[in-house]
Amino acid sequence: MAEKLTWDEIKKQYPDEFVVLVDTQVDEATDVLTGTLVNHGKSKQEMRKYLGQLNPKRGACLWTGQPRGLLSPIRPVDPR
Repeated sequence: MAEKLTWDEIKKQYPDEFVVLVDTQVDEATDVLTGTLVNHGKSKQEMRKYLGQLNPKRGACLWTGQPRGLLSPIRPVDPR
């Protein structure tokens, strides 16, 4: 069985990849603190499918890199 790793260890070992974790521990904000890595790769779809097939009690598919293109500035609409 794979060893449980911290989120920082996982990000360092698998940069810019999607990781599938099971037996996760989270904090009050539901951020992952630790988990057992069972798969990793560049394809989000493949990793989510893998996680779905496992159907663990506690698991996650997460991106280890920096978020890109998720937020855009919101400007108020001029009512004129």
